[in-house]
Amino acid sequence: MRQTSEGYFYSTVEQARREYARKKKKKPTENPIHIARKYLEEHQDGLGLTYSSIGKKFGVSRAEVCYHIALVKRLPAEFVTWLEQCDDPKPLRVLTERRLRPVTKLKETDQQLRAIEALPFSPDKIPSTISPVKCTSRSI
Repeated sequence: MRQTSEGYFYSTVEQARREYARKKKKKPTENPIHIARKYLEEHQDGLGLTYSSIGKKFGVSRAEVCYHIALVKRLPAEFVTWLEQCDDPKPLRVLTERRLRPVTKLKETDQQLRAIEALPFSPDKIPSTISPVKCTSRSI
């Protein structure tokens, strides 16, 4: 493989397929609550770091830090606990920060719970049956 002005030139089709497959490998999805906890820990450790400085430290924008911290602060505690304990990759691929962001903007807890129940791979019954140990999911 060598780079030309038009892109990459591969000597064989097999080499091109291998390179394409290497680039397409998906990295494991990280839990948005774990990310939020890292940001929140930096914010609350007493050094007075702003969202901008935390973003610079982790290589993300100030807005991304704010959005992740909002997940922990504004979502119902039962759901945050459930999602934090979840290690199943299927729900984590769906329940991303970006998909949960509109739920954080809802004012009432019951509205938030209804919105969470409407999401794919959310717990079946939010307040009473969330298991803090096991992550169970509903299929799409």
